[in-house]
Amino acid sequence: MALLVTVIGPGGSAGAQTADRPGFVPGEATAVAKTVVLGLSPGGGKPLEVTLGVSTGRYQNRTATAEGKVLGLGLLEVFLGESAKCGDKAPIIPANQLPPVTTGDSRRGIAMTEAIAVRLPGTEEVPGSDLGTQIANATAEPQRSTAATTTLSQDFGFIALDGGHSEVTTRLEGGVREAVAITTGTQLRILGGMVIINKPRWEAVARSGAVTTGEGSFTFTSASILGFERSIDQVASDFDGFADGISSLLGGLGVFLDYPLVTVESGRVKVSPMRFGINNPPIGTDVIQPFLKFISPMRAESAAAAIAQDCNNQAVLQVLDLALGVLSGAGAISLSLGGVEAFTAATEFPEPPTLEPLDLNVPAVEVAPQVQALTLNAAPMMIAAPARRPSMPRIELDAVLPAAATLPAALPDAVTAAPEGTIPAATSVTDDLLLPPATLVSRRFEDGSTGGAAAVVGIGGLLVMIALAGADRFVMRRNKREVPD
Repeated sequence: MALLVTVIGPGGSAGAQTADRPGFVPGEATAVAKTVVLGLSPGGGKPLEVTLGVSTGRYQNRTATAEGKVLGLGLLEVFLGESAKCGDKAPIIPANQLPPVTTGDSRRGIAMTEAIAVRLPGTEEVPGSDLGTQIANATAEPQRSTAATTTLSQDFGFIALDGGHSEVTTRLEGGVREAVAITTGTQLRILGGMVIINKPRWEAVARSGAVTTGEGSFTFTSASILGFERSIDQVASDFDGFADGISSLLGGLGVFLDYPLVTVESGRVKVSPMRFGINNPPIGTDVIQPFLKFISPMRAESAAAAIAQDCNNQAVLQVLDLALGVLSGAGAISLSLGGVEAFTAATEFPEPPTLEPLDLNVPAVEVAPQVQALTLNAAPMMIAAPARRPSMPRIELDAVLPAAATLPAALPDAVTAAPEGTIPAATSVTDDLLLPPATLVSRRFEDGSTGGAAAVVGIGGLLVMIALAGADRFVMRRNKREVPD
């Protein structure tokens, strides 16, 4: 056995804290086991992942769920699925060829007895080849979820895993929350057999409640490095030396090789996968990126021709551009084998409120009595007009004086007016709106004493202006000269 980490926390006997005890919190448990993950992480972008053989189980409070997935395309379903089809052409991966997902839910109460087979995406005429099987189940009493997948041999040249299998279990039993995740294989090979690990096994177990423990391990039966058999105790250190040599030899490509590690903290147990990949390759910045810029006109021309031939090629070219971006020195491409994670916690989830059934026997609505409209007989009201400054009334003389009327020979020297700002007291609306008495002004002219002097001044000024104009014209004629061209 290699890389075995066990953490035991404080806990009591199984009978000290049970799920039936008042105040006990069912909490939650989650377990995830993976077989193969191919990741493409552009610099600063969301990674694209294709997964093989992923099992997930969880329960929260009284609800348990499970999922088995032999093949997961992730964001590639967006690039290659129905949402990316163009015109009347069928998408690269039709909807009926997308990989299925098997789920279990304790609220449905439906149990699976046999695993279903999964194929690679193909066409209706030519279906894809067999890839593996998947199954998932979940029950509510007691809370329990299980899922499992099997995959055939996956050989990617530089790294391979035969006979991959993943399984998970989460449950609440005897006052103990438990999550178990396991991934196994028959043989793991790196770089065509330079490293061979037989029957690898990743396992993570987390428990809390009456018993609190965290256990993680990566084990195998035998292994060889560069053709030399190594003991279980020698593999970890020898593998690190082999990985450092590969990184130094292929340093320009940014190659990395990671051995599984076990982490146990805060109710979570994680065993990392065996990872091989390329991260920010220096050769990409120095060589590949300038070369891609040099051939960019040809790339654009060939891409336009491919899209013109089949518009679905645009989606394929987008994925290819992401891969070329990583090879140009920005991002990472990785292939991970194995990897498991288990987690439990006494998390409190509020129970949904119980809804009372609706009472459909609604009493009849009482109609309000009819109301007679009231008729108001209002008496005339006396309203006093607001005080205002007296102004000169408008008087139509023709309407006031009859045709045969004669004006008096002389008008009084002065008219006695009411003090400013006062008006007669109003006794009613009519009395207040009556025009005050006014003295009529005569239309005829009367002899004055200032008109003669004003006429003399005006005539004198006119004569002076005429004289000045004549003098000015005389001066201009006398001083007239020719302006040379």
